[in-house]
Amino acid sequence: MSDQPNHVTLADAYTRIRDAAVDAAIHFSNAEVRNNAISGENRELSRVAFSLRDAVTYRFDSLPYHHDLIVKSHEAAQKAVSGNHEQGRDILRQVATSQRFLFDDVIFNSIGLFDYLGHFGGLMLRNARGPRLRWDKFYKWSKHASAGAAGVGNPIHGTRTASLVVEADEGWVRKLTTLRSDIIHYESEKVNGRVRMEWRGQASTTTQLLDAYVPRSFLKTLGISENEGVTAIPAASELLVSRVFTTVESILLALGQDLADRVPDLPEGVIPTAPVLTRRHADTAAPADSNDDALSPGES
Repeated sequence: MSDQPNHVTLADAYTRIRDAAVDAAIHFSNAEVRNNAISGENRELSRVAFSLRDAVTYRFDSLPYHHDLIVKSHEAAQKAVSGNHEQGRDILRQVATSQRFLFDDVIFNSIGLFDYLGHFGGLMLRNARGPRLRWDKFYKWSKHASAGAAGVGNPIHGTRTASLVVEADEGWVRKLTTLRSDIIHYESEKVNGRVRMEWRGQASTTTQLLDAYVPRSFLKTLGISENEGVTAIPAASELLVSRVFTTVESILLALGQDLADRVPDLPEGVIPTAPVLTRRHADTAAPADSNDDALSPGES
């Protein structure tokens, strides 16, 4: 993510994720309204969908938040070390540790976001409350036609959304999940970095610069060479947030298309029991009594 004109800013990324999630929930809600009018039922799954929509945008918003903390930590440390050459290594040790804490949070929240996305998409594509699909199960339903219950079928397999979920999981998300598991359960790589001197200006003044290194296991997981300029934690964090944004937005947009295709035409004379939603109406549609269906971070 970048503030340069040709790149998506962090603020723009959040807005685009939110709009894509809102649109998907709108299409699902409009289909439910029409299906209720046709069948005479009173299904209210859209209320759960709006709650899950907010969970997706909330979890994505944590990524730029933590990335911003990493950048500010680096800027503050760089300012401190430039005026205190004798304490450079002590400052490096402190900032490298704090940046690793924050970078781990970016990884953890990225996986949490994909779990929320699985629950959000799975609920609406299956048009049913259970079972709750975290990302790994969402992938299985997307990959295998036989994942659906006997006699019910699998309404996820074969959709635009499913193809992108399979591509993302097999391409890199599964590897990131493994890395997260290793960090939590097995080991944490040694915090590392360097302080270097740089000559600047015609007066040949020296400036101390510091870099806290991203774990090598992260570079290996995402298939990144150490020569690609993202070994420092701020750069690696930006790359990860950008990759998550690109993947999640594409899945949400495909989800919206899949759900729009399922909005039925009303037979002549059938009147819907609720108005058709637009983005303006749906921006605040998240009933308080639907929170018990939202996926909590520690839930299976």
